[in-house]
Parts: sequence; structure tokens; C-alpha cells
Amino acid sequence: MAAIRSFDLAIELATKRRDEAARRLAASQRSQAHAESQLKQLTDYVGETDARIVGQVGRSVSMEVLRHHYQFMSRLQEASRLQSDAVRGAQRHVDGARAALAKAEAAVMGLIKVRDARLAQLRQAQGRREQAVGDELATQLHMRNASENSEGARLWQ
Repeated sequence: MAAIRSFDLAIELATKRRDEAARRLAASQRSQAHAESQLKQLTDYVGETDARIVGQVGRSVSMEVLRHHYQFMSRLQEASRLQSDAVRGAQRHVDGARAALAKAEAAVMGLIKVRDARLAQLRQAQGRREQAVGDELATQLHMRNASENSEGARLWQ
């Protein structure tokens, strides 16, 4: 059964790798959620800021204020684009972590399947050995009984 213990050790190591892959996926998902939250906050802020200036346009806003507003909005939009890139990068990390987890899970399941098949083979071989021993004992017992019966029959003649 040393072969089975080797499989059990391999399964244990593969399970640890799978669990670590699951932790990495969870961390990636948290990072992605954080990046999306930041993007939403930034997008909301852009909308609020734009709405404020639009509300002030009717009250005679100076050209200088409008120029600063457009510069500020340009910077906010650039920050929003950068944050969108960060969200896409986080999504790629999540996808990679998800694929790594699937691969690790497949490795665990494959090892379990191979171990179970090997265990079935070992049990089948053990059953055949036990059957052979039983057959040998039955043959010896039959031979002894046959020998005793033939000696007993000669004694009665």
C-alpha cells in the first residue's frame, strides 16, 4: 500500500496548491471589486462636477472658471481611463486566477481518480491471491480426503 500512500501525499500537495489558487482567486476578485468601486466613485464625481458647472452656466461664469473646469474635467476623464485600464487588468488577473484554480482542481481530481483505480487494482489482485490460497487449501483438503477415503476403502476389503 506504499503506492497508495504516495498517491495520498501527491493528492495532499495538489490540494494545498488548489487551496492556494482559490485564495489567489479570492484576492484577485477583491482587488477587482476595489478597482471597480474606485472607477464608480470617479465616474460619479465626474458626473457631479459636470452637473455643478452646468448649473452655474446660467449665472454668468467667467471664461477663466470654464477654462479651469474643462482642464479639470480633462484630468478627471484621463484618471477615469486609467482606472478603467486598472479594472481591465484586475479582470485579467481574476481570469488567470480562475484558470489556475480550474487547472489545480483538475489535477486533484485526476490524482484521486488514478489513486482510486490503482486501489481497485490492488484490491482485485489481493482478492485473486486470496482466492488462489483458498483454492489451494481446498485442493489439498480434497486430496487428503480422497487419499484417506481410498485407504479406508482398502481397509474394509
